[in-house]
Amino acid sequence: MTAASRSARCEVFVFGVISDAEKELRRMNAIRLDKEMKGLGCVLLSWEAQDSANGYKIYRATVKNGKYSAIYNCPATDDAAIEFLDSKLKNGKNYYCKIRPYQREHGKMIYGKFSNVIADNIGKPRVALEENVMGMLEISWDDYYNADGYIIYRKINKGKWKLIKKRKDGEYICYIDKNVKRKQQYSYKLRAYKGKTIGPYSNVLKVKAK
Repeated sequence: MTAASRSARCEVFVFGVISDAEKELRRMNAIRLDKEMKGLGCVLLSWEAQDSANGYKIYRATVKNGKYSAIYNCPATDDAAIEFLDSKLKNGKNYYCKIRPYQREHGKMIYGKFSNVIADNIGKPRVALEENVMGMLEISWDDYYNADGYIIYRKINKGKWKLIKKRKDGEYICYIDKNVKRKQQYSYKLRAYKGKTIGPYSNVLKVKAK
């Protein structure tokens, strides 16, 4: 076969055209993901909305650098901030979450950048301790909306921890310890419960009665 008889061959490459929506998603900064404990086994995830997104895909893993699985597609709203209640978390198990925005265009899913990764674990109840004018010690805490109640423990000086009160939900979210003596050091901690599920201990708070 001569050069003259050879058929000229050419290859044509067709590149996908990047749409304006995809350009906008790629241009946007990664979402800043925040969390707040809302109950026993419930964490509220929140983030600022992105104008170019149709929705947000939420991913969860049990190892920070492990394999993430999509758990929910959260649709976009007109609100400036978006929230998702991640429930059914198990006590003592580690969870990690991240999200990314998406845009649907001509049947194609276009994704933006991943957010930061947050530890989506069952957190400790936040507690406060103060001595009132009567010399009594008052413990207060943030209420979990789905808890059946709270178990309060006390330790005097270097003694052993003892359960001093099991408070049911619907009662005051505080406890006043009237049985205190001057110049003794008192330590307190508590945890929430729901049925047979008991949450983690709070931080220990200490005070020396005046």
